[in-house]
Amino acid sequence: TLKSSSELNPVMFVVHPGMIAGKHLKEDNAKALKKSVTYLNKLSEEYSIPIALENMPLKFLFLTKPEEIELIDGLKFCLDVGHANITKKLDEFLLVERIDHVHLHDNGGNVDEHLGIGKGKIDMKKVFRGIYNHNPKPNIILELANGDDVDPSIKKISEISHSFEC
Repeated sequence: TLKSSSELNPVMFVVHPGMIAGKHLKEDNAKALKKSVTYLNKLSEEYSIPIALENMPLKFLFLTKPEEIELIDGLKFCLDVGHANITKKLDEFLLVERIDHVHLHDNGGNVDEHLGIGKGKIDMKKVFRGIYNHNPKPNIILELANGDDVDPSIKKISEISHSFEC
């Protein structure tokens, strides 16, 4: 997949981290994740594609808390705003200095709904303020369940982001 992707010159290749198969195996799973991170770093270098790991919405997955970002040594970090809202860690994730890539969508805080911007409960002004504090030109990808939400979401993003530009 990376080989094929490299021909398209992508800005970023985003990967979901693994799951934690039981509390008693968390340490073993963390070691396996570190091994995967080492391998992904080699692939990133080999194909000249930045690779990011994305935060996840469920407790049995890795990267549900900002302090787990240290596990992705050398890779980029993709902040999925909706996932961070579900884990109730959005404010903490917005303090992370290394937000390299953003997956943006809205939700009500319980389900990964991928709603249009403004259709859920996420304070997008706070989100953009947090992102722009650390990255003045972030890569932002809309991840929406309904194609009809694309244009209105782009309009809202434009309105919000213009208020933060210098």
